[in-house]
Amino acid sequence: MLLVLSCNRKPSEGDSLKLSPVMKSDSLFIVNIDTAQELKFLKLSDLFSHVRYIPLETNAASLIGRITQLCTQGDTIFILDAAITKKVQAFHKDGRHISTVGARGEGPEEYRSPSSIGIDGDFLYLYDVETKRLQFYDIKTLRFRHSVKFDLSTANRYVTMLQGKIYTDAYDWKMANPFLIQSVDRETGQSLHQWLSTEDYNLGFLDATYFTGEVSFYKAEQTIKYHQIFSDTIMQITEKGIFPYLCLQSKRLVSRENLLELQKGKESSFSSIQTSITGIYNIHHYVEWGKHLSFSFNERNYIMTVILNKENGSFILVNSLYDDLVFAQREKSINIIPIWGDAGGLYGYIHPLEMEKFLNLLQKGLVNASDNDKAILLNLTDDANPVLMYYE
Repeated sequence: MLLVLSCNRKPSEGDSLKLSPVMKSDSLFIVNIDTAQELKFLKLSDLFSHVRYIPLETNAASLIGRITQLCTQGDTIFILDAAITKKVQAFHKDGRHISTVGARGEGPEEYRSPSSIGIDGDFLYLYDVETKRLQFYDIKTLRFRHSVKFDLSTANRYVTMLQGKIYTDAYDWKMANPFLIQSVDRETGQSLHQWLSTEDYNLGFLDATYFTGEVSFYKAEQTIKYHQIFSDTIMQITEKGIFPYLCLQSKRLVSRENLLELQKGKESSFSSIQTSITGIYNIHHYVEWGKHLSFSFNERNYIMTVILNKENGSFILVNSLYDDLVFAQREKSINIIPIWGDAGGLYGYIHPLEMEKFLNLLQKGLVNASDNDKAILLNLTDDANPVLMYYE
């Protein structure tokens, strides 16, 4: 079992687990916020040359309330809505609906509350957080194949897979030394190995009642990235083990002492201290595309974005992104939410609550689109399925 330390953490005295030293890696990126030059805003045309609109077909069978997770295989886009419809939908890359994956219900081949999806080999997998079952579907036919019933001593919410191996998060504050990641046996559903002490990698914070709504695993090619709300390090899971991949450095990072002070006299939950946090925390919306990666983080009431070149480690710190490929005027634009990337580009989408505003801007001629795209988009209503954007 391999355990590594966050780049700014040391093992706590009395740890029940023997932690191995941080393994050296050529892919460890250092992002120093204090010395970085901050851009007030960045135009997306500085990163991409073209945007393609993908209006997702809207019908009674294809409805999506929120996009929790997205992944692609060939010409198929798989979308999980874990919040509203609690279904997984398959679309063609032009937006045509293919089918719903599986079905909601009580049966052994059905699911109740899917929380994460992914692709591994010939299977699309779906984790049902309510029944604790990992469902497998044939990637071509989308027919149910088999499932693994988890038998874990910890609570968990998200699942990812790499070359047949199952990994999941872990939440159990009753343990002497709670951990963040574990691998799961495909036959028994039991925990095989455990990594990342909560004390060393998440400032000792573990709140099983609070979730941001964003899956904490991100699969890119043959690696998996993992981040937690109070960790300064994005971890990487490979076939060789778990390594630190990117470290966020700043004197303004939230510290263990900060959290302890905030939690004095309060219930031990994130919601009770969230409005009082002043330091940097919460790496989120991590995506990779081509030679780039990006993520955002919180500081007070602000959200900053980092865009990093994976080939040379250079990065920029951005206060605001202006999507000039979609919107004609910066002051009348909408934030596009990044959700998934591949070798060719980046997928983003308009939040359903912003659809009415988007359509109003479209009608006023403030959305950059070809005549053909405008004709298609103008047929949408504000309760239509989300519109995907693919930047390349």
